[in-house]
Amino acid sequence: MEPLTLATTAITMAIPYLLKTGEAIAEKIGEDIWTLIKKPFGGSEAAVIQKDVSLSAEKDELIGILADKLNKDGEYKSELERLIDKIQKEQSLSGQQIVTNNGTVEKQVNANIINGGLNF
Repeated sequence: MEPLTLATTAITMAIPYLLKTGEAIAEKIGEDIWTLIKKPFGGSEAAVIQKDVSLSAEKDELIGILADKLNKDGEYKSELERLIDKIQKEQSLSGQQIVTNNGTVEKQVNANIINGGLNF
């Protein structure tokens, strides 16, 4: 995975934890990701990643900072990529679907794995 894509995915997964919103599962995932994100930013660098991710500009800045770190540290990149892959696999296997739309749902199809044809 490209460092910028990896950084964007990691920050997106961490947002529920950073904003202290969302379901318990999303917050736990966010906490795990955030713990790994901040791992190489110790000491004087810790303040560099303290951003308000609810602001688009600061979120983009954090993604850039993380992407730079991922470009420089291949081991850290691999570790973050493994965690994201693990979380994505666990989520797809559980079949969990989170709908944040407050509109009405008239027809809904939840199809994780489709073998054969599908007609509506």
